[in-house]
Amino acid sequence: MPPIKTSYRDRTQEFLSVAERLKKSLSSASNAASPSSGSSTKSDATRSAVAIQSEFNKRASMIGYGIHQSSQKLAKLAKRELLPSLFSINNLYDFDY
Repeated sequence: MPPIKTSYRDRTQEFLSVAERLKKSLSSASNAASPSSGSSTKSDATRSAVAIQSEFNKRASMIGYGIHQSSQKLAKLAKRELLPSLFSINNLYDFDY
């Protein structure tokens, strides 16, 4: 069987740049929420952390769901590719009678 050629794109640098932007965004948000005037409380910081974690969980869930759907589609495709070969004429002659 010849090797299957697949095309893929290395998106590591894109991921790292997005992670860096997120880190900067979070640090600037925490600097803006810092108690410089004393009006911010610890509960505000806790709520902010919970909101960030919640957003992360939502995005991670969506990514996981997308991976799951892709996996199911690949399984269906593999099954469709396998079935025609089971019923081909050449396979009838492979059995010992």
